[in-house]
Amino acid sequence: MKIGFIGCGNLATSLIEGFKSKRVIKSSDIGFFSSDSDDIKKAICKKYGIVSYASNEEVVKNSDLIIIAIKPNIIFKVLDEIKHCNFKDKIILTVAAGVNSKDVAEKLSYDKVIRMMPNILGSVGEGMFVIAENNNLKAEIDIIKELFGKIGKALVIGEQYLAAVTAISGSAPAYVFMFIEALANGGIREGLPSSISYEIASQVVLGSAKLALQSDMHPAQLREKVCSPAGTTIEA
Repeated sequence: MKIGFIGCGNLATSLIEGFKSKRVIKSSDIGFFSSDSDDIKKAICKKYGIVSYASNEEVVKNSDLIIIAIKPNIIFKVLDEIKHCNFKDKIILTVAAGVNSKDVAEKLSYDKVIRMMPNILGSVGEGMFVIAENNNLKAEIDIIKELFGKIGKALVIGEQYLAAVTAISGSAPAYVFMFIEALANGGIREGLPSSISYEIASQVVLGSAKLALQSDMHPAQLREKVCSPAGTTIEA
């Protein structure tokens, strides 16, 4: 399978990083077009070994899976650029927040459009990929689920839930990083070296997340296991 990215910002490069590190797709089978400067595009090609195309139309022409990874405010302008392309047997995957797959399909006059909400954690093989359900595209959704399941966890739910998913998955890494920063700063304030404080805070979040996933307890129950009566944790 050849994958083409329309747009190559932080989200797209996180997916490329995941595909490369997990050896899911050969670098030479990944291409992109973006409006960035030539220097930035050359740097992306050098770092990941992928192909830079001359236009969005070239991305469509040379790809089996086209991932539209651009901001919602410009997506329909870009769709206008490619709507005349031949999409036969191709899958269009849109990851733009707040843009329904039906609207993209209507704009392109093409049915094989799937919507997904990813996050940047695919870069380390721990992404969360939530795919919008479509009973008419079960085979195509299975392909997407298998592909992204190799760089994290992928699940399929009704498209009406993707707005909520954007908040607790797509945006959530920023909230977690802010929590890690605040936790580490507390340690630094008490005299811990910065590098050690950040390592401890990050490992605590990693371990807590693993325990929450593997345990059959509610997070509130897990919290209570750490909080002893009149102890330091409950006081904090």
